[in-house]
Amino acid sequence: MSLYDYKAMDSKGKSSQGVIEADSTIEAINRIREMGLYPTSVTEKKKKAATAVRAKKPLFSFLGNRIKQKEYIAFMRQFATLVDAGLPILRSVRVLEDQQTNLYFKKVLDDVGGSIESGNSLSDSLRRFPNAFSELFINMVKAGEAGGVLDQVLLRMAVYYEKAAKLRRKVKSSMAYPAFVVAIAGGIVYFLLTFVVPKFKIMFDDMKVDLPGITTGLINVSTVLKDHILLVFGLIVVLFVLVKIFLNTEKGSYIFDKVVLRVPLAGSLVKKVAIARFSRTLGTLINSGVPILEALDITSKTVGNKIVSESIQLVNTHIKEGESMVTPLKHGGIFPPVVLSMISVGEETGKVSDMLMKVADAYDDEIDAAVSTITGMVEPVIIVTLAVGVGFIVIAMFLPLVEIIEKMST
Repeated sequence: MSLYDYKAMDSKGKSSQGVIEADSTIEAINRIREMGLYPTSVTEKKKKAATAVRAKKPLFSFLGNRIKQKEYIAFMRQFATLVDAGLPILRSVRVLEDQQTNLYFKKVLDDVGGSIESGNSLSDSLRRFPNAFSELFINMVKAGEAGGVLDQVLLRMAVYYEKAAKLRRKVKSSMAYPAFVVAIAGGIVYFLLTFVVPKFKIMFDDMKVDLPGITTGLINVSTVLKDHILLVFGLIVVLFVLVKIFLNTEKGSYIFDKVVLRVPLAGSLVKKVAIARFSRTLGTLINSGVPILEALDITSKTVGNKIVSESIQLVNTHIKEGESMVTPLKHGGIFPPVVLSMISVGEETGKVSDMLMKVADAYDDEIDAAVSTITGMVEPVIIVTLAVGVGFIVIAMFLPLVEIIEKMST
């Protein structure tokens, strides 16, 4: 698309000017007329100027700012209320911009408003900021614009993000205590290795006794941690960075997602979360009027696991050939029979979106139960592991003392 400078007059003869984005001069003129204006001059801007406008988008990401989840949800709910009250889209965006306290979000909305003023649709304006608005949200807005139900779509998206945020909060709060216990356990072990064990080492050196293998090994570990802690910390950081880089690659993330699904308990939870996301996202998209093929393509990018994503993309291919959703989902091995049965019933009755939302609600409850189960199992495992670790240190340190006592008694 190119940018065009225009001058125009309204029905009352008042002149105005601005910039509009279009594929051709004729399209630019038509867009200006759709705005209720009568163009008097339309000229294409130079390519250099067009590039400068597009360069605005990465500027915001450079600032390193983020939009909080609660700000995002509040924005959608307020936007829905304004649209439902009959305010024009541009006016609604400007109202939301004025009340924003997040400077990054405020700047984004300012540019979105400017794009709408130039004759672009709301979805096209939002698409300029992929760091601020997800592909899911943009496509939902596009469907809402096409169907004239933008306010309903915005409310659905607010509910969708609220449920997603609620799930994340539950997982984080459930894992907070185990994480705290792990931190305390790690601190205790580190204290024993860097403070207690060296005291025993000095005593053993003074007594010149032969040490068992496990005692020697533990003392060596203690020495490394005590005298070379910066080196150890540096190696851990380097290892973490290398693993992170590997996981950010296509192959690395694929392997990780595949392995996670096979881990006991954790794999089951990941599957449940992916199924819940798939069901709620696809149900919301279909219910909002997004075509099924486009909805599946968007959904495959939001499930959070590449293996599950592959299964969904396979569905897209089969639907293009005139088949149902159930067969390819069954071959993927991710979705359980009860979910497949509900989707099949939904296809037969023409209520796929309703069935998908019911699946999502059911799996939200299953996820809560799974998180509680895993949390309940993690705590005793951590305690036992700590007990074994401390017990090993105690045994390794007291074995030489036992031998010394035996020699003294003979």
